[in-house]
Amino acid sequence: MGISDTRLKGKGMKESHNDYVLIWSGVDKNKRAVHGVGFYLHPELAKHIMEVDYISERIIRLRIQQEKEVTTYIQVYASCNDSYSDEDKDTFFEELSDVINSTKNQDMLVVMGDMNGHVGSERSPWEDYLGPHSAPNTSRNYNGQLILELCAQHDLFVTNTFFQHRSSQIFTWYKWNDLTKASQLDFILIKKTDRCKVNDSKAMPNIHIDTDHRPVMMETSVRRRPRPNKRQQPETIKLRKLAEEPVKAAIEQQMDQLFQKLPDQEGNTEEEWTWFKDALTDTLKANCGTKKRKTGQVKGTSWWNDTVKAATKKKKRLFKKWSKSNLEADYNEYREARRNCKKTIKEAKDQSWKTYGEDLAEKSSSSSREFFKAVKAYKQRDEPFDPTAIINDKDGNPLTYSCEITNRWGEYFEDLLNPSGDGDRQQQQPFHPRFQEEVDPPILQEEVRNAIKTSPKNKAAGIDVPDDWQRAIIVPIWKKKRSTRDCSKYRGISLLSHTGKIYEKILEKRIRPVVEHQLSEAQFGFRKNRGCTDAIFALRQLCERSIEYNQDLYTIFIDQEKAFDRVNRDLLWSSLDCARRLRCKRATAGQCESHLQGQPLYCQDKDRTHQVVSCETYRNQFDHKPCCNRDTSEGILTFCQDLCSDSEKKPKKQKV
Repeated sequence: MGISDTRLKGKGMKESHNDYVLIWSGVDKNKRAVHGVGFYLHPELAKHIMEVDYISERIIRLRIQQEKEVTTYIQVYASCNDSYSDEDKDTFFEELSDVINSTKNQDMLVVMGDMNGHVGSERSPWEDYLGPHSAPNTSRNYNGQLILELCAQHDLFVTNTFFQHRSSQIFTWYKWNDLTKASQLDFILIKKTDRCKVNDSKAMPNIHIDTDHRPVMMETSVRRRPRPNKRQQPETIKLRKLAEEPVKAAIEQQMDQLFQKLPDQEGNTEEEWTWFKDALTDTLKANCGTKKRKTGQVKGTSWWNDTVKAATKKKKRLFKKWSKSNLEADYNEYREARRNCKKTIKEAKDQSWKTYGEDLAEKSSSSSREFFKAVKAYKQRDEPFDPTAIINDKDGNPLTYSCEITNRWGEYFEDLLNPSGDGDRQQQQPFHPRFQEEVDPPILQEEVRNAIKTSPKNKAAGIDVPDDWQRAIIVPIWKKKRSTRDCSKYRGISLLSHTGKIYEKILEKRIRPVVEHQLSEAQFGFRKNRGCTDAIFALRQLCERSIEYNQDLYTIFIDQEKAFDRVNRDLLWSSLDCARRLRCKRATAGQCESHLQGQPLYCQDKDRTHQVVSCETYRNQFDHKPCCNRDTSEGILTFCQDLCSDSEKKPKKQKV
């Protein structure tokens, strides 16, 4: 909705009642509140705003993407025909003409607002721009002449003069104390090339708004996205069948038979993996069966059934019958049907909630996963998975085309997950470890079994090809904070290969005993039999003891910026230095290198961001040695990617 004469100072955008968005442009804040224009947008429509131009207190421009089209709306408030000079009127329409010229040609253009002009009922010589149904028996004034000249200059037409309506839907202004005096002052102009999209345009009477103007409505047909071609839905294997012992035994027997047919000589890794994947997939399909993903529309209400449908239909039919006859007998019959309809709906809702409760009780005792899945099904999501079809580039300019958006996401994650380094890190040469000749045994079956047992179930899979274990499919999910167009406000969830995860678990099990005794006692995150709760308890004890003994305690909380994302692999290898410090054997260290070489390290929680602070900063702030020394880190608590440092001395004032 476009608004004229808002009388709001300044310019801006804010949320109002029921999350509707108000955009306004007015005079400077140090001036008297006059004039002003703006828009009042639905919350869903506001998500697709591409650009807002605050031209002046009389003109504002808004670009919105609707389906595949981009529409530019220009809201105006023209100078009053009787209160301003002709020079002021000419200046306004010249400024409006310049704004229209700067609009992109491919956009659908809509110019609307209070133009304070009478276009008159005489169409000659403006037949192409003025319709036959303007205000009858009216003459054209100076503003009306400028409106038609603007239409001729930019090939526009006055929409609310081309449709035949009664007088109450033609006149847009009525005098407060004399409703017999009316006029047509508000118009909606669009391009003649878009005339086929306009279905209707008229004033709306009986709208209870405290103003002497009536809103003007234009109904258009938006070009819908073409329906995608029907394609075969991907099939998924019914993995829940694996819980049945006969099915499990049959799969094991068939896989054993296939393994016995393999040649003794080892082949190419890629070929072996392809054979194993195909054999396992075919065996699972044959024994477990497959199912297609459901893509149909889900029924909106669980209580809607045939009985409710019949009662509602009967109520509507009797209402139409009573509306036509206006007889008391028909009205009594309608009232009875309405009463029965309400009763039927109430009974259906009660039964629906009872069934839902029984279903939850059954699932809570059998499967916690199914229980929470059923609860989430009834919880309406406040944000869709893809909240906006527009993403800003590095400079903040909106991108609307799918190819540009895809490239922007690739550019953002490439920069995020592959830091170029800063400070002394730029001078560091890549590290290539040389391992000892001592070799670990190959990966054992028991290690694989233990890794599979500890792997979480029902996780989304990524790419299952050995050459692609170093890659991941990244899905951006909005953090529900601030702008939906800023890539940094999304959390990238990486879908990794399940087989690659098992491989990582085996390597982690081998490295853990070597690394564990090298870690500081202050490290609580990602360690067995320790957790962030222990660190919080220790911090609370420090605070309580300092209060008890009346001693000063200075605490600094440091949140490392995207600690798991921006990992420098060269520095990672320098820290491990398996041959010299961790004493890992050659096979394990070499496997680590082959798996991590060039692999982005993904993070599932990138919510909290701050600048990384080096150990040198800790030493300057608290006068103790770096936290990486386990013997001198008693003042530091290390969570996952967050640090907490305590000291009895007041920290020096220094910019971090």
